[in-house]
Amino acid sequence: MDVFLMTLQITRNAISVAVSLYLFYQLFIALFGLKRPQKAEIIPNRQHRFAIIIAARNEQDVIAYLIESLKQQNYPSELFDIIVVADNCTDYTAEVARSCGALTFERFNNREVGKGFALHWIFDILLKEYPEKYDAMCVFDADNLADAEFLGEMNRQLCAGHQIVQGYRCAKNPRDSLVSGYYAIYWSTLCRFYYLPRTRLGLSAFVGGTGFCFCIDIIKETGWQTKTMSEDSEFSLQNIIAGRRVIYAHEAVFYDDQPTEFSQSLTQRRRWVNGTFQCIRYEGRKMAHGLSTKGYRLRLFDAMMCLATLPMLGLATVGLIAHIIVTTLNSEQILNGFGLLLLSAMLALFLVHQIPALFLFDKKTKRPTGMAILTFPIFLLSYGVVVLSALIFPRTTWKPIRHNRGVTMEELNKEG
Repeated sequence: MDVFLMTLQITRNAISVAVSLYLFYQLFIALFGLKRPQKAEIIPNRQHRFAIIIAARNEQDVIAYLIESLKQQNYPSELFDIIVVADNCTDYTAEVARSCGALTFERFNNREVGKGFALHWIFDILLKEYPEKYDAMCVFDADNLADAEFLGEMNRQLCAGHQIVQGYRCAKNPRDSLVSGYYAIYWSTLCRFYYLPRTRLGLSAFVGGTGFCFCIDIIKETGWQTKTMSEDSEFSLQNIIAGRRVIYAHEAVFYDDQPTEFSQSLTQRRRWVNGTFQCIRYEGRKMAHGLSTKGYRLRLFDAMMCLATLPMLGLATVGLIAHIIVTTLNSEQILNGFGLLLLSAMLALFLVHQIPALFLFDKKTKRPTGMAILTFPIFLLSYGVVVLSALIFPRTTWKPIRHNRGVTMEELNKEG
């Protein structure tokens, strides 16, 4: 028993130091997100031509609402095309998209399943058939809605010389359930305390899977080369390694339908976690090599720290379990400095994630319920369990999340 207890103590202590250093680094970066974002004084010097790509799988219930919101953009309609990839659909997604006026392509491939493969497929088609038609690509999920100024803001950022831009992701349904409320807090935190401060500091944000834009020259050079279940993180890392950066545009607002059931959330987050581990495997060595050879070492280092977020959350969960066992077997360890260090670091993590829920939701975002705010730490703790589960039982099969909440921008704005 003494050997077992000592082993647990050493494990707990090592994890406490590692996790605490990591979390306090992230908290330092987050401080630069406390100041409210100001609209950048960028005067457009041209109007770019956009291809708006919607990768959809069995999204017949929601895709029409996104297409309608895109048609209502305060941007010249002749300068953008709405292009839908109906990917392995077994419903009427393609028919609905065509009836709404979108240029629609149907893809059937049971071996290469997932959004990243669908994007690779459609980008190859567009580059071949319309090589000079577009200046930039925007990517959306079918359950999204776009604010009327979205394309205008993306155009402003491109005029400022930025090549990859992530928009402001807001929850469409934060009050539908506790789970959707948790996601509203999660995305608000990510935008405000991960993306925004890194943009301010000259580091790189990450694209978040949807609501982002990039210059077409990027894929003209190398093509779309993602192969993991987290194609957004992989695309971000590839470009950071190449010397580019992702910037965050707070005024490019879009709305995203969130899971309402915990089982859906577990499926989705497990896919994210497995995709993150795939990214570490495929891009980690290149990033480490870049630290010794590239001139933008700080940006690469910070990207590696971002990539380590989920593994660190899993490690923190292991440390917390070890601390509970240690204090159960030896009550004198309750006030041990290493244990308190770990607990204080995790408390700081919980607090920084709840700050936006309590204070920082603006008029564009919809506030979740008070119960979701109070119980949000449960969501974070469950994330650690998801990480451990993915490590023990890794999966590389992509499972879609069903969306069926159809709502127009006008109805969303009336909900308040």
